This record gives sequence, C-alpha cells and structure tokens, in this order.
Amino acid sequence: MKKVLIHFASIFALAVALLSLAGCGSKGNTLFEKAAPNNSALIMYEYGYMYDGSDTKEGVQYSMYTAATEKEFLAELSNVNAKEVNDWSLEDLSFPIYGMWIGTAEGNSLNIAWSGNYLITEEGKVYNFDLDMKDLLSKYEWQDVDSFTNATFFPCSRVLSLDEDGWTPTLLKEVNEMNPPSGISMELVERKGNLFTIKLTNNTEEEWCYGTYFSVQAYIDGAWYDIPAIPGNWAFHDIAMILKPGASVEETYNIGMYGDLPAGEYRLEVEDMTLEFEEE
Repeated sequence: MKKVLIHFASIFALAVALLSLAGCGSKGNTLFEKAAPNNSALIMYEYGYMYDGSDTKEGVQYSMYTAATEKEFLAELSNVNAKEVNDWSLEDLSFPIYGMWIGTAEGNSLNIAWSGNYLITEEGKVYNFDLDMKDLLSKYEWQDVDSFTNATFFPCSRVLSLDEDGWTPTLLKEVNEMNPPSGISMELVERKGNLFTIKLTNNTEEEWCYGTYFSVQAYIDGAWYDIPAIPGNWAFHDIAMILKPGASVEETYNIGMYGDLPAGEYRLEVEDMTLEFEEE
C-alpha cells in the first residue's frame, strides 16, 4: 500500500510540473519585471476623442513618484493573465488608447500600450490583457495630471503607427503650417545614407540664432505628419548657435534615430524650414 501511495504521489507531482511548464494554472505575467520603481517615476497616458462630439483627439498624462505606490500599481498589472496573440493588426486599434512609461534598472525605459483588451509592447508583441484601465487609473492618486494633444511621444507610438503597409496616422499629429524665419535659406549640400548636410545662409543684417533640434515628417493621405523615432534614449544638445549677417554654415543631421523608413515622401524640418526627400 505504501508503494502505491508513493507511486501515486510521483505521478501527481509530474502532472503538476507538466501543467506548470505548459502555463496551465499559472496566474499573472512577467511583462513588467524590468521596471525599477525605486529609481523612476511611473507615467500613464490616456489618449482618445474629446467628449464634445468633435473629431479632435486629446490626451491626459498621469504621473506617480512614490515607489511604494508604483509597486502596488505594477503588482496589479502583473497579476493579469497575458496570452500572446498573432492575428492583431493596426485595424484593431480602438480609443481610448493607454500607455505606460517607467525607467529600468539598466537606465533604459519600459514602454507598454493598451487598446481594448490588448497589450502591445514596443517590440511589437501583442497579448490578450483583460483589464479595465480606466477603472485602474481612478483607483490611484496621481501627483501630476497634465493634458497633451501631440501623441508622437506616446509609448509604443511607432509600433502603433507603422506596419508592413506603411504609416497610419492614428496617433500621429498633423503638422501645422510652417513659419520659416524671414531672410534665412536652407539648401541640401549632399546626402549620404542617413546623413543630410545642409547649408544655412543668413541673408539679413542681423544675427540669427538656431539650435540642434530637427525632425522628420511623412506625407500621409495628403497631409504632413510628425513621425516617431525608433525606441531609444534620444536627445538634442540644448545649445544655441549664432549665424552672423551674410554668413553661411554647413550642418549635418543624422536621421538614423528614425530607423528604416518605408517608401514614401518625407521632409527634414529645421527651425520651421523643410527639405523634401523620397524613400523608395
């Protein structure tokens, strides 16, 4: 009898182990394990249509700075079962769209987005994720709450805006009319891959001040849109350069931060001046 009980216990232990390996009976997920709440704020984003019946979209940014509360919030997210799906596409996006940003111990950032019952990572993986995000946000007290209209910086915005068919302007902001500086000209000197060398000329009688910032815009469905860079810690030097009256200078801009661009029409924007180019 004793040998039978031991044999039965062994079979039961083996069954439990197999179920564990198969993911059966397990609860929760490991999608947030790299988050470092002790070293970083936690920021949530909510983006959707305004409630006045118009087609204008706006967003709300919620910021949390207390590590203990951040851990509690992340624990709730980690307790939700997540199963990867392979048949999701940008056509499945629905409003409101939620996003999360938090730093990691390695000094990078963890970006997650939600739409409907789906969770999307910045690597493009999609999971079933049954959670009422609006309800979860309302359970917590946020230290800062701000509004925004440009969602180009939204977590996972590139994954949510680009697929094999090209750009989709769901999260992209249409560019307002440019207001180039009077008397300043910009022309292309040469392009070598991602490097654009341009010449700036000051045709005025006064000094002109400019910075290092630039952007790339895409022409989508008859309008120009700002497009998001690939995930990374991108930044511009906060310095000002002076161009004297009648002088010219050459500057080189590396658009590699925008990754591989799909075929289409684009333009490089510097100080509200633009230079159009095509990708094939």
